[in-house]
Amino acid sequence: MKDLQPYYRTNPIKIGPIKGEYAATETVISQTASILTDYSKEGVQGHEGLVFWGGRDLGNLTIFTSVIAPNTEHGAHRVMVDEKEFGKCSREARSSRLTILCQVHSHPSSDTIHSDGDDHLIIMPFEGMLSIVVPNYGIGFTDLSESTIHQFKDGSWFVCSEDSVKQNLHILPDLIDLREVKNEF
Repeated sequence: MKDLQPYYRTNPIKIGPIKGEYAATETVISQTASILTDYSKEGVQGHEGLVFWGGRDLGNLTIFTSVIAPNTEHGAHRVMVDEKEFGKCSREARSSRLTILCQVHSHPSSDTIHSDGDDHLIIMPFEGMLSIVVPNYGIGFTDLSESTIHQFKDGSWFVCSEDSVKQNLHILPDLIDLREVKNEF
């Protein structure tokens, strides 16, 4: 696992297993990568980006089905969404019978551990919520194994252990095509 006490943190980092089972579609991953890459093209050195994942909490399984791209305040080393914009995103999700269940944002380097600010500036964290941090402004992001998964548990943020994430966070294929190709000559 990455260095777990970066210089920009004053609070200790807690590590634990991810609680619950989660699934995201391949499209959620690719759309997230596309939006974060758009942010990376801002400014001279790129900007951090942020999206929310909407979906359904089914009790024993949370499924992320949609990416919600809010208006943000962003720069090379920061990205924020205000309460009004978060409310707008929540209303749009509810209009599709979805709930915002996860936040994904990018960092400028390979360091994907929450900063103290990340811990405190997430609007309305709730028990079990995930926060995913993607490296290098999201450039080249294709797989969740490149990121760090954080979860809000017992009133604070934890870094989820890599083994527990591998067992409990699944990527669902958009298409399973089992047709046999027949050559007609």
